[in-house]
Amino acid sequence: MKIGFCADIHAGNHKLFGGALVSGINSRCAMVVEALRKAYGIASEAGCEAVVIAGDLFDTSSPEPQIIHAVQQVIGAAGQLPTYVCMGNHDMESYDIGDNALGPLRPVAVVVERPRCVSLRSSATNHVVDLWLVPFRPGCATEWLRGTLEG
Repeated sequence: MKIGFCADIHAGNHKLFGGALVSGINSRCAMVVEALRKAYGIASEAGCEAVVIAGDLFDTSSPEPQIIHAVQQVIGAAGQLPTYVCMGNHDMESYDIGDNALGPLRPVAVVVERPRCVSLRSSATNHVVDLWLVPFRPGCATEWLRGTLEG
């Protein structure tokens, strides 16, 4: 089974080389969203059966609505590829459930706010792959990761 991974997309209206805003999105952010769209195309062409965004999809816990919408459009257009979005430190305000920028993506993706295991079945081989998804968590991972995964 092939699974596409990407991380640290940091979709946001960065000021450096940002350009003018068009419908709430500057040119740098538009290029980042386009790169995400191309990443989905590559994953699809490569025969991936799922995509994991391993944190920091957004550059802030409160991205502009236009940026959220643009990212929703990209992920939603790739509907044949189940998407799992792990919360990153830039996506979150706190570690509390829902206190992050990812909630609006729930209609088009599985939002991962706590460590979890998902079982993915390959349509090609019918094999099951258990995939551990671990979003950002403050503190030293050596203090909490083993206990979390064993639980």
